[in-house]
Amino acid sequence: MFKILIIILVLFSANIKSYGAQEKECKEYKEISGSNYWHWQAYPGVKNFEDKDNIRTGRSKHSPSNICFTVDLHEVNDPLNRLIGYKIAVSELFNLHGGSIEVLKLYKWEKREKKYITALEQKILIYKSLIRSLVGTDITIDDQGEKWWHENKDYMNLSEDKQKLFLDAVAKKRKKPIHETNPEREISAEDFWIYSVSPAYEQTKITDKYIHGSVMTELSPYKFRVQKSKLNDRKTKENVYKSILENEIMYFKNVRESKELSYLKYATARLKNVTGLNYTDSQTWINWWDKNKDKLVLSKDGTVLVVGNP
Repeated sequence: MFKILIIILVLFSANIKSYGAQEKECKEYKEISGSNYWHWQAYPGVKNFEDKDNIRTGRSKHSPSNICFTVDLHEVNDPLNRLIGYKIAVSELFNLHGGSIEVLKLYKWEKREKKYITALEQKILIYKSLIRSLVGTDITIDDQGEKWWHENKDYMNLSEDKQKLFLDAVAKKRKKPIHETNPEREISAEDFWIYSVSPAYEQTKITDKYIHGSVMTELSPYKFRVQKSKLNDRKTKENVYKSILENEIMYFKNVRESKELSYLKYATARLKNVTGLNYTDSQTWINWWDKNKDKLVLSKDGTVLVVGNP
């Protein structure tokens, strides 16, 4: 089920406008943890960073060019944060690789233009290369390699030069994890709205600043938190919900019936959470979408998409 979420994230990211190469002045500084920094440093990469007064500032290569980060240098220099960040990056890269493989199959079945297929194939090669460079061993980047990672990630440690991970055989033999393998991660509002409509989503706690939740995967819960203040933008939620609808309808239109049946229950549950409607077959959803897609807005109470003015 988690791979389905990754497919949605891959498709959703394809709909986001790319930002120009020209750097803009930082309008927002996002404070991140040391493990977040090393996660970003490993993937997707950081740039334009500088250190001053024990604070590092910079930009993620995937963030809008006017959004920058700050991180305490003491956290950056903590080897444990580097270890955790690298592990999070490898897990993310395996998920992106698997999701991209599924999207590639869909593109080929749809007979998409060659440029789209080539671009996705290049991304897949990048994911493979990054995983191998971080893991420090020539594992196969497929289902078996992902299985190996999940079986051994608890026992991965930093190499002596701190540039990659290695399997600590002693820790594995003793079944003594190097650190907590499933830390809670801070996510964006966009990702939260995607996860929140999943049947596998569970809200675990609300504090003054954060909403904490999880999505159950095949192996363990994916735990996360999001700043409550970032969920106030109605337009962000509306755009994410529309993208979820569009991607699900695209899937219904293009995937053969035999494959669709195994996915239908999950997809219709998500669509119900997005729209409040309870259609149970894909053709009804397709007809509804084709008729109303240009008239959808977020409801007054902000819970679902509705037809017409809220």
